Amino acid sequence: MATAWDDEDTEQFKMPQEPRPGRPNSDRRRKERKKDTRLTREKFEEYLRLGPNEILIQLTRANGGLSSFLGNESLDSKLIPLATKSFSKACKCELAEEDKNHLLSCILDSQFIDQLILYYLQGTVTSELFENTMEVMLSIMRKMPIAGKNKINILLKIIGNRDNLDEESTRKLHDIRSILKTIPDSNEGIRPRRPDNDNDAPPEDFRNLTIIPRECDIDVSKQPFLRKNKTNDRYDNHDHYLDVQFRLLREDLIAPLRESISEFRSHGSNTERSTLRAYLKVRLVRPVCRLNGLGYRLSFDTNQMSRVNWDTSRRLIHGSLLCLSTDNFKTCVYATVVNREIDNIKNGLIDVRFEFSDVDDLNNFVDSNQSSTFVMVESPSYFEPYKHVLVAMQRMGENNFSFYRYIVEGATDVYPPAYLRQNETLSYDLRPIADNDYRFKDKDDGYTFNQKLDGLQEVNVLDDAAWPTADELNLDQSQSVAFRNALCREFAIIQGPPGTGKTHLGLNILKTLLHNRNIWQNDENQTPIVVICYTNHALDQFLFGALDYFDGKMVRVGSRSKNEKIKEFSIKSHRTRSRRMRQVSQAVHVSRYNMEIELDDLKKEIELNAVQLEIVQREIIQESCFKNESIIEDMHFQQLKSRNGLLHWLGIQNDLENIHDIPPQPHHRHEQDQFEDSESDEGGDDADELPMSDFEDVRLLDDDDDIVRFDDEVESIKSSITALNVSQLDNLIIEKDDKGGKRKRTRLRYLKQNIRKKISSAEMMTNDEVNGVADLRKLKYPDRWRLYRYWIRKFVEVVMEKLKDKKLEYEKLARRYNEIILIEDRDIMQDATIVGLTTTGAARYQSVLADIGPKIVIFEEAAEVLEGHIVVNLCKKCEHAIFIGDHKQLRPNPTVHKLAKEFNLEISLFERLIGNDIPYDTLKLQHRMRPEISTIIHSIYPDLKDHAVVKNYDDILGVQRNIYFISHCQPDEVNCETSTRVNQFEGKYLKALCKYLMKQGYRSQRITILATYSGQQHYLSSIMKKEQYRNVRIATVDSYQGQENDIILLSLVRSSQEDGIGFLSQNNRLCVAFSRAKMGFYVIGNFEYLQKHSPLIKEMTGKAHRNKIIDEGLPLSCPSHGFLINATQPEHFKISIGGCMKPCNTRLKCGHQCSRVCHVDDRNHQDFKCYNKCVRQCDNGHPCQKLCCEICGPCMIPMPKTIPRCEDEVDVPCSEEPWKAKCTAPMTKTLPCGHKGKGICSPLLETKCMEIVEVDRESCGHKINIPCHEKDSSKCNHLCGETLKCGHDCKGTCGDCYKGKLHVPCQEQCRRPLICGHICLDACSVCPPCYQSCINKCKHNECTNKCGEPCIPCNEGCKWRCRHHVCTKRCSELCDRVRCDEPCKKLMACGHQCIGLCGEFCGEPGQQKCRVCDRDELEELHIWGDEDVNVARYIYLEDCCHIFEVNGLDKLMETDQTEDSEIGIKRCPMCKTMIIKTSRYGNIAKKALQHVHNIKIKIVGASGRIADLKKKIEEKRRISDELRSFIGRIYSDDEIEAENKLRAVVSQISIYENIASRCRQLDNTRRQLRLDEDYFKTVLVFVNQMKDWVSIKRILFSEQEAHDAKVGLKKLKNWVVLSIGRARASDKIDEIPARFMGRLASAIRELESDQTIPDDDMTEMIETIEQYIPRSTLGITDQERLNIVAAIGGRKGQWYQCRNGHYYSIGDCGRPDGTAKCPECHEIIGGENHTLHAGNIEAPEMDDAQGPLHTEESDYLYALQLQFE
Repeated sequence: MATAWDDEDTEQFKMPQEPRPGRPNSDRRRKERKKDTRLTREKFEEYLRLGPNEILIQLTRANGGLSSFLGNESLDSKLIPLATKSFSKACKCELAEEDKNHLLSCILDSQFIDQLILYYLQGTVTSELFENTMEVMLSIMRKMPIAGKNKINILLKIIGNRDNLDEESTRKLHDIRSILKTIPDSNEGIRPRRPDNDNDAPPEDFRNLTIIPRECDIDVSKQPFLRKNKTNDRYDNHDHYLDVQFRLLREDLIAPLRESISEFRSHGSNTERSTLRAYLKVRLVRPVCRLNGLGYRLSFDTNQMSRVNWDTSRRLIHGSLLCLSTDNFKTCVYATVVNREIDNIKNGLIDVRFEFSDVDDLNNFVDSNQSSTFVMVESPSYFEPYKHVLVAMQRMGENNFSFYRYIVEGATDVYPPAYLRQNETLSYDLRPIADNDYRFKDKDDGYTFNQKLDGLQEVNVLDDAAWPTADELNLDQSQSVAFRNALCREFAIIQGPPGTGKTHLGLNILKTLLHNRNIWQNDENQTPIVVICYTNHALDQFLFGALDYFDGKMVRVGSRSKNEKIKEFSIKSHRTRSRRMRQVSQAVHVSRYNMEIELDDLKKEIELNAVQLEIVQREIIQESCFKNESIIEDMHFQQLKSRNGLLHWLGIQNDLENIHDIPPQPHHRHEQDQFEDSESDEGGDDADELPMSDFEDVRLLDDDDDIVRFDDEVESIKSSITALNVSQLDNLIIEKDDKGGKRKRTRLRYLKQNIRKKISSAEMMTNDEVNGVADLRKLKYPDRWRLYRYWIRKFVEVVMEKLKDKKLEYEKLARRYNEIILIEDRDIMQDATIVGLTTTGAARYQSVLADIGPKIVIFEEAAEVLEGHIVVNLCKKCEHAIFIGDHKQLRPNPTVHKLAKEFNLEISLFERLIGNDIPYDTLKLQHRMRPEISTIIHSIYPDLKDHAVVKNYDDILGVQRNIYFISHCQPDEVNCETSTRVNQFEGKYLKALCKYLMKQGYRSQRITILATYSGQQHYLSSIMKKEQYRNVRIATVDSYQGQENDIILLSLVRSSQEDGIGFLSQNNRLCVAFSRAKMGFYVIGNFEYLQKHSPLIKEMTGKAHRNKIIDEGLPLSCPSHGFLINATQPEHFKISIGGCMKPCNTRLKCGHQCSRVCHVDDRNHQDFKCYNKCVRQCDNGHPCQKLCCEICGPCMIPMPKTIPRCEDEVDVPCSEEPWKAKCTAPMTKTLPCGHKGKGICSPLLETKCMEIVEVDRESCGHKINIPCHEKDSSKCNHLCGETLKCGHDCKGTCGDCYKGKLHVPCQEQCRRPLICGHICLDACSVCPPCYQSCINKCKHNECTNKCGEPCIPCNEGCKWRCRHHVCTKRCSELCDRVRCDEPCKKLMACGHQCIGLCGEFCGEPGQQKCRVCDRDELEELHIWGDEDVNVARYIYLEDCCHIFEVNGLDKLMETDQTEDSEIGIKRCPMCKTMIIKTSRYGNIAKKALQHVHNIKIKIVGASGRIADLKKKIEEKRRISDELRSFIGRIYSDDEIEAENKLRAVVSQISIYENIASRCRQLDNTRRQLRLDEDYFKTVLVFVNQMKDWVSIKRILFSEQEAHDAKVGLKKLKNWVVLSIGRARASDKIDEIPARFMGRLASAIRELESDQTIPDDDMTEMIETIEQYIPRSTLGITDQERLNIVAAIGGRKGQWYQCRNGHYYSIGDCGRPDGTAKCPECHEIIGGENHTLHAGNIEAPEMDDAQGPLHTEESDYLYALQLQFE
């Protein structure tokens, strides 16, 4: 596989790696493209070194230079042979058909063939040129026979009579001539089939048949030409064989569709009681862009499909074939389902892809049928695998037909594989099969085998005498024989009855072939071993088993895997890794990348227009849409606006208001029926239903459509043009507590159907009628709808015109894109060691497999696969095919029963060849079923033996027998639509039995319930709740093939008086059903009825009677108490916890009896807890006070004891020693301080003396009164009292404020009103975000955030509605209705009319006021001055229930706030409660809340700055454990994330880092000069005080705290500088004047006594110090330090100090590995063996290193850095 990315045009390929999703760099695409490549001799020679795929991609890429080259009418004659050779090699690409078509089309449209003819006439033609010309000509004739006919004819006349042609050229010449002859006769009809035409010649070459049905194929009067699959005879030749298989397979695809169409023609739309899947009123809605091409969204009528459960139905699943027609299927078009979104399909929308081979035909069809209405019929056949297999069969011929002699000729002498025949002395190494620890790796790592296995190292597999014994191989005898023949036969067949270990054997065969791959694979052409299975489950199981020994490259094609480990090996995961690692061919990568960008650009243009098509045909759109496209005139537009828009004009708004005004009183039944006819039946049934997980296991492919989506932009368009979302109409603002909700939903559903019907009607105005409309308001409603539909049609035409060219371009590009992906996948699969596929995936990748040409193919479940699916995957390079399966279990399952039975289509290649006496091996020792179960299937497998392991299974608890047949006569039920069956009695019985077994202690994973019908499976799933039966597998028999479980419960379902039992009469299915259980097997069915129709069931029933394991009920048995009951009904299994209902009464080890009801869990009572009272006693005779199950522990009953130290007698717990006890008597002793002890006696005199004493604090001069025990403390509790910067007096103590140097935060309460209305309860500061509960609330709920945090908007529907107006907005949005001033029509309890307003809150019962009864109270409410109690209307405030005259309150609420007034929420004039919930003033409250919200955002701070501050805090956390601990004390993540708070935290961190840095300076100096630990004691006390002060948790940093921090840090810096200076000066006492040393000591004492040193004095002292102590040790500024570090370079952590404090750096690794002398003081620096010399220390303060350089982690990281530099 090409991996180098260094071809020419390198700049073109310098693009960002995989910029998805969103691809922000897509706009650079056109800038990055260069001018066309010039195709020169050198370029062609370079291309010829590539493979066919890469050549084709390079030639056909957008700037590949092909057009320029072919457009040259006078080509250099020397280039013609090279170009022809390049074109010939490109034509051999089998994957990129669209690119090949493009190349051939360019050749035909140019003068190249004319110039090639001249070259033949003028020059000397080599055999190579002739051969290349034949390849190009043949490709043209196969792809474009009509277009190429004339030019190829001319060329053929010139070159066609050459002599001495080789065999290949002769064959190609013959094929070209054959195609030329057939061109005029390509449309012949099909003759009717005679009763027996097995020996007749076919009417036409099957290779000329279309895959998609022709007109004659769906005509029931014309029988297709079919011949039986030969099961006991050979075929005449390869064409005979392929023709038979092709036509049978094609008929299996087409026949169901033909029958469905015929049924529709007979019954019309009356399809309620048939198996027909017909869909009416189907229309094209819009194009849909997918990576596999352009699809189309169709709409269909769902009114007649109310009983279909779309969540589980198999209708319209991915890949289903659909037939659409507008003329009762006289003409048809075909499509396949490409996307099935549940939400869409429930609304009658499905995405399909039309099956047109020509893009122009597709475009013409769509353009001419945009307004057509179709009938659509669905075929149950899954189209995609049929399509790929049928196409592959048409490409097969004698030259690419592997194993022809066995498959066609029926040969029974099987040869060894070709790679063994070439060298029969080759030996296999069989040691891996006997070594369970062996693991295969792609690169041999020299694994060491046990010497005991040396005898298996070299085995000549073709020599029977050389083979080891079965025991040596860890296999049984039959497995050993099958294993040997699988390696020695090129066409090996292994039959594995149930439980015989065929998968285990297959894995060992694979393991052996991998280990010995040098025998069958050469280094030049490495190919993978391909594994093909029928189901996804079997494939995952096989590949997962291989991972036990496989560490190489595995590729699993398809993404339907449910195994998390196998998902890592999916083709999609490999693609991602290959792209990231740049292992993809450069040509492929660039082509794919550019195509994805172009596809994204096109999709955006198409989707954003197409979504308008969908909306306009399904919803009601805004009138502005018609205006914007000039569809309606300005006059009409203004008329619509004056009528409040389209909804009012069409009458829809009135319908909505009427529905919302439905009173909650009972309604008449006939009115309910009128609307509920259209309600879906929630208990609906669709017998096609099957849990999709089971169905996908067999059928569905993965969908790799990961193209960029534009959901936000699409939603924006939808919301901007939609006036009414009809699709969601039945979900519109219906609240759960609405009493009329159900009736409203029914009416809304009816309204939705009515509007849809009006939108989709074909009746519309003509142009003349539209031109004659003057006033829209005068039109009657039917005419208004006719005009609206006219506008819709015009709008659709406008949008379709915009999309016309884009759709064509997208479809062509998508086809090419998918071919590029196939090429990419081909390279991935070629490079793999194992490739795994399902048969469906193999069909899809058939061309890729043919191109790779694997030598070895292993087919698992081979007996279940249709013959055609296997044959097409035996590519011509395949030398070894291994088939593993069992034809006595499940056979292939054709769609058409007649083809299966009468034409032998159900006979697999596996079974057919065994029937033709080809050698095969049968495994004979089963490892699954206990003997009682395996005996039942001896009728099918008479030679099957039991392994010893199955004879030692435990018996099943709770039942008397391990296998039992429960016979009954309860009837089953048939679903008339789909013929599936349900037996409710059997379902309920097995549910009860399953629950019973789970109570016996069996985990649900150990139980599987099988059903013979999908309807029964669905019924069982519906009655068994997932919570209780979560891990119980419920499956159909067919889907459970190849699987097993400990306990199997089987439902046979059939029980009726019909003459037949369907597929239960098939022995294969019975074989599967009766062979899945390991330990327990329980079958329920009507055996008396079933045995009449199945000899096998009759024989099994006979055995059951002889063994007494059949009856009308299952005998239940308690292991402790014996037989319970014969359970004939589900109710008989009702027990509480397993066992039986008798008491357990087992004697426990403690002597008590078990008090539980008989139980199966903990039968030996190992974990049982006895809750009787304990009977044990302590040594003093006290009884234990605990329960029997508890540990007695020490006795705690009090008893008098004497305390030795004080001789007091007190009560002490019995178990406690007196000397350990504390005396509880009153104290009588004197404490060491001289005061008399108070309180309880303490022999150890540990009591703290609380006597108050007066103490003088020398450090601060305060005289204070404190408890005696605190008198030696240095902390002063005198009130600080200083005036802080905020103006308040400090309330801290002298000790807390560190003598006024570092004040505690101000404790004065703020009490200022906040914007939200709350009072600030924080201490004096700039007010932080409010921490109280949020004020925002509505009628649905309340905001749960803290008040200072932004609110979560309520997304429920607004409840403000009345008979006249309805708000359609969400609760948190501004209402879109006006206030209603109509009077309320309700009557109060007193009988008088309510004084409130329509739709407003009328007050709680007992609070309502009456104009008559409460007149006096109302007159007292005249606070506005102009109210008239006789006519006034009043409003109740829901927030506080006060009542006001509405006009006056309206004016108050609408009063604008002045600029100077504070922003806030309006309050009740009486109680000042905020007015928020009252609907009438909702918009005012919402606007105010929005203002509050905006201010909250400002208070909290910008999210970007907050994120930066949080990021900075997190970075600081990672610096060191000390800093992490400090940050944890001052900051927690659950607080409101306000910017001020975070800035305070960052400031505190910065201060702490400064303090810590000074501390490190002191510590380094102390260690360097070897000073005592307490040398810097006084300055360190201040350091710790600073650390304690900065560690206080703060909301923000006040002005006072900032001042204290600045002063404290300055003092600390000066103190540290002076202290270090004094320490270093002590070594040079003779050189420094005594006066200065005295001043230095005096300055330090001043700092210790909290005196302030003037700045000038401090500066002078530092300069003096620097005169005598080198500057390199003190006083370096940060900028100077950074400049030095930058100049030296290197890594952090390589700076050190000499004994005298001079800094130096060590290069290279940064560790000392030699000594030198300090250039300033000549002391020794460095060290030996990475150890510093004495007196030298690390200097992390120089380069801000966080620790020493030489740690294991830093060494590892540095090594990585060096590796990649």
